[in-house]
Amino acid sequence: MPRIGTVIRDVYRRPGAEALPAHLEDRYGIRVVGMAKLDTGVFRVERQDGPPWVARMFLTSRPVARTEGDAEVLRFLGRRQFPAERCAHAEPVSTLNGRAVLVTTHVEEGDDGRGLPEAFLHPDPVRNNVIVTPGGPVLVDWAGAGRGPRLASLAGLLHTVGPEHAGDALAGYRRHTELTTEELGRLEGVLWIRPLWLAAWQCWLACVSPKVSRIFVPNRDYIAALANRVRASVLESA
Repeated sequence: MPRIGTVIRDVYRRPGAEALPAHLEDRYGIRVVGMAKLDTGVFRVERQDGPPWVARMFLTSRPVARTEGDAEVLRFLGRRQFPAERCAHAEPVSTLNGRAVLVTTHVEEGDDGRGLPEAFLHPDPVRNNVIVTPGGPVLVDWAGAGRGPRLASLAGLLHTVGPEHAGDALAGYRRHTELTTEELGRLEGVLWIRPLWLAAWQCWLACVSPKVSRIFVPNRDYIAALANRVRASVLESA
């Protein structure tokens, strides 16, 4: 039986990760140009040859057959077009120094807007924070305001109005500034931030409060439609 210290080290550190890039290159004939840790034993693998992968290094005590089973589950989900990660290769399971390694596609989630044009932002410019007065609308609740990617604040406003009125909201925004080509290209990723935050928040509420029995699941089609409507509005006015 292994010593407890060895087991803890294996669980929390997964020794041998430094050999992973070379292993993947030899196994799949790819060129690894970078690797970033996402979690214990889970790495984002940047490839020169295409989109990034995710590589999972499992415990040495976990049979390779179980990881083969994981891959088969992903194939099952893929055949049914279920929204889940996909195997990155026809043979996604390999072995590195006694550890099973599973490679999957990297699922892009939210874009934090890093590197995009910045401005002074209201943190939550949604309908509930707007009071309509005789002199015009007033934006309230500025707690947490500060400098950041301006697209993040606009994304909050767009979620409030939805695809139907996104063009109107954008027309008002463009009286003051224009979105850059990069902002338009990354808009859909930034639009994911608020739904992901709400999903995490409601999941936590469901765990701590018996009054909350449902969680919020982001709607991919809605987010895509919202981004497409904004892009169409820009093209229509060009």
